Amino acid sequence: MSAVAAAVLSGRLRTPIITTNNHQPQSSTFKHQHISRLLVMDRESAHELGPDPEEPVLSVHEWALIAQHVLTLEAVGSQGDSTAPDHVRACLRACFNLMLTCRHLYHALPFMMPKWCLAEPLRRLKWRIFESNAMHWLDAAVDVGCHSDQDRGACAHTPATDARTAESATTRRTATSTTATTDMSAGGCCWLEERFLAHAWLGWTWSCDCPFLKAKARSPAFCARFAVCGRVRFDALVHMAEWINCNVRDSAIQQGGDDADGGERSYGDSVGARDDFAVPDTNDASDASTATPEATGRNNTTQEEEKEEIEAAKQEGEGKEEVDEAPSASSTRQAPSTGSTAPPPKQRQLFPALITLKANIKDQATLDAFARLRSELNNVAIDQLRLFVTSSLEEVDIANARFVFLLCEHASAPVVVARASFRNVARVAWYPDRAQRSITGLFSGVGAVELHGAFEGSFGVSDVSALAGVPDVQLTRLPSLHDVSPLCGADKVHLHAVGVRDMSPLENVAHVTISSCNQLQIPERGLKLGAATVHVLNLPSLRGALLCPRADDVSVVSCPRVSLIRCSARPRRLCICACPSLECIPSFEHVDELTLDAPADRDLVASLRCRVDNLTISTHRGGAVATLRHVAALPATSVHLSDCIDMDVMQAIPPCVKHMSVRLPRPLALESLRGLRTLDITCDQEVVLSSSHVEGLRRVHTLTMRGAHLNGVAFHCFKHLKLGNCSGSLSVSNVDTFLCEHQQQHAPLSVLSMARVGQAQFRAMSTPPIDVGETHHVHLLSIVRAVVATDRCAGFAGAHRLHLRNCKFRSADGGGDGDGGSHAARAGDDGAHVVCGDVSFLPPVPILSIKGCQLWDGTIWPSITRIR
Repeated sequence: MSAVAAAVLSGRLRTPIITTNNHQPQSSTFKHQHISRLLVMDRESAHELGPDPEEPVLSVHEWALIAQHVLTLEAVGSQGDSTAPDHVRACLRACFNLMLTCRHLYHALPFMMPKWCLAEPLRRLKWRIFESNAMHWLDAAVDVGCHSDQDRGACAHTPATDARTAESATTRRTATSTTATTDMSAGGCCWLEERFLAHAWLGWTWSCDCPFLKAKARSPAFCARFAVCGRVRFDALVHMAEWINCNVRDSAIQQGGDDADGGERSYGDSVGARDDFAVPDTNDASDASTATPEATGRNNTTQEEEKEEIEAAKQEGEGKEEVDEAPSASSTRQAPSTGSTAPPPKQRQLFPALITLKANIKDQATLDAFARLRSELNNVAIDQLRLFVTSSLEEVDIANARFVFLLCEHASAPVVVARASFRNVARVAWYPDRAQRSITGLFSGVGAVELHGAFEGSFGVSDVSALAGVPDVQLTRLPSLHDVSPLCGADKVHLHAVGVRDMSPLENVAHVTISSCNQLQIPERGLKLGAATVHVLNLPSLRGALLCPRADDVSVVSCPRVSLIRCSARPRRLCICACPSLECIPSFEHVDELTLDAPADRDLVASLRCRVDNLTISTHRGGAVATLRHVAALPATSVHLSDCIDMDVMQAIPPCVKHMSVRLPRPLALESLRGLRTLDITCDQEVVLSSSHVEGLRRVHTLTMRGAHLNGVAFHCFKHLKLGNCSGSLSVSNVDTFLCEHQQQHAPLSVLSMARVGQAQFRAMSTPPIDVGETHHVHLLSIVRAVVATDRCAGFAGAHRLHLRNCKFRSADGGGDGDGGSHAARAGDDGAHVVCGDVSFLPPVPILSIKGCQLWDGTIWPSITRIR
């Protein structure tokens, strides 16, 4: 490995990458751009200087390591950040920019990356590219008919068109809907197939209606390689049947079935499978670990969020109700055309390597039809399977899948699954009907099971014996379940609102979370657990002692009767809040993170000296000044003071305090807080702040401000700036990321100017419309769920990338023209009216992307992405 690659992987090139000549912080997008430019300069200089045995030119293998490192670094760095989707997009964009730096990387680098390595970053995006999937391909922008057979080589080595369109193809579906050209020449098809396979190898999921996949002129090599890496999404069983009719059955008749392969494939086999040509042989184990997401991840959403997700899932299922009948071969096969006697073009069987399916299951016959259709696809592995069951079933049998979502619910009739068999499934999320009394069946090779009961009612599952042997189990809202002994062999158990009475069977489980289990009966000696991770939340029945001597991660919240907590000698994390009966904090030698919700006195601080790395203290009950005076004796500890309501705290901030959240009842100068790394300010009503109040905060890394009235405040030189429900006017400059959220009931907020901003995002700017005066050198300007006035868009001109998501466009007269669904609308003589689909009211930015938007009258705006 060369020195440049080693420097990138070791992080020694970080300083020149993330800073510029003016020493101002830049966004992660700039970081990725500088990585690509710096490495390309090194490669070009190596060619100019000639070969050097001590400094060899980077090979494609080393570039692949660099690209993987960028992906891993960005994924780790974006966790817990509200702008994480933008970081993920910047990460993906950097990888594709790296592929476009030279011809060699353009062709070889995608296949040197682990298969489906981009699948998980794409899945994490909030706009869910895997929910919308990719419909169109470069064939919509390339005239493939102009190439002849003699141009095959030239087409295969022409990255110019791909360079102009690859970025838009990687982040959105092409706006203009076209059908694939069925008479593609061999040269154009060769180039398009190669690039299509490159994106499929990286992890793109394609819609079953993708015109490129429906094209008849498919080469045998394309079909063979697509069977190794192709991912296809079906939104109904009938779509799956149509795919089989067009790509499997008809092709098998013409080919005689020579290309069919009846062997069953598991999800792991598909992840680890390698192409036997044009794909380098790399570590299969790394592919599996990269493509398979965490089977043990927890979805810690609230009940309200979960209700919204279920309602959205039910709406998606109801939308397909008309087409999700049990398909048969005779009902779904297309009749041969009688308008022409010409023989049909020769086809090749096209099998995907992985599928995603949403389906309404109305009866057992529909589910059996799915099994038959899957068998015709060589028992293809499943990435996501979402089944909406509306009637009782005799058996649900699913094998070889990453994620299975099973929602059983009907408005009037009970929905009961008599037997469930899951084999080789990474994760199962099951929402049983309240009439389901037990879980019966087989769970073999299942990584994690989530069982969520109904939101209301006292009925539900009372027997989970079938879950014995599952390593990760989450049970929610099951008040009739009293016996959890079948889970004694699990590694992780999460219980929320479960009717468990005895926790002794889970004494040796490694990770235990107990929340709102009000029927739990605690013995006199207390609750004893041998877990390494113990989280006890909202458990009034827990009295006496909580004994977890081996736990290194302990969280006890809202347990008013607990009096003693025992943990390991060197815990990693210890959180104790709302436990008024606790006599003293647990004894320990050293702890990495300690969270307390009471002011720290002198004796407590003295006992923590040199034993705590990070200390968080909540002072919502007062005592902030005394706490700060005491924690000054902890110079080696990073202190976070939260919920501070005592303004005398502004007088002296010890150097050990790095994070603070305060409430301002009146305007105050904040110079004394300039040494903080993170500052969270919540202002009472009618608190007016000016630039003089925040002038001394330039050394603060992250500033969050809520509820303030800003009187021309100039925010300058922050790494992260977040404003929530603020009003007035402000300007922003030299900021890495800027996030502005504004609710409808608050006064208007005007951004006078933005200059040298890496990423700026405006969210929920509903009333009045978003107001941005001018922008200069803003790399990404994202507007989400906001009202955009068509006569106030000139201020967006200084943005390099302009993203509009789920916005409403309002013309100057307060409305928007639409013609009842047509994209041809009236244009006023003075330009006051906006024409649906016409973006002339927006400034000519280099990159424009519009998704999910509409006019003021509800007319749907088409999705558009334009690159100048």
